[in-house]
Amino acid sequence: MEPQHRIETPPEERSDGAPEAPLPRRAGVGELLRQKRESFRQDVDTVAGQLHIRRSYLKAIEDGRFKDLPGLTYASGFVRRYSDYLGLDGEEIVRRFRLEIAGI
Repeated sequence: MEPQHRIETPPEERSDGAPEAPLPRRAGVGELLRQKRESFRQDVDTVAGQLHIRRSYLKAIEDGRFKDLPGLTYASGFVRRYSDYLGLDGEEIVRRFRLEIAGI
């Protein structure tokens, strides 16, 4: 006998009055970069030295403290270099970073 799979009706189509389930939270750019860095077992000081980006700026990116960065142009460059260094798609990460800053 095969297992039975229950098919959930999308929340917007539910008629039983049950509350909508929250959407899963997408990891922010900083969280994604931190997780990738940690997966390589590298500390922030090592990455800062390799990229010639201040440790405080890398920590601000990872912590989502974008107001602590010197400006959008510099910050985008830091995010791109950091992403590329970690083997991520720098252009896509910068796009997501700009959306986060815009509050979207």
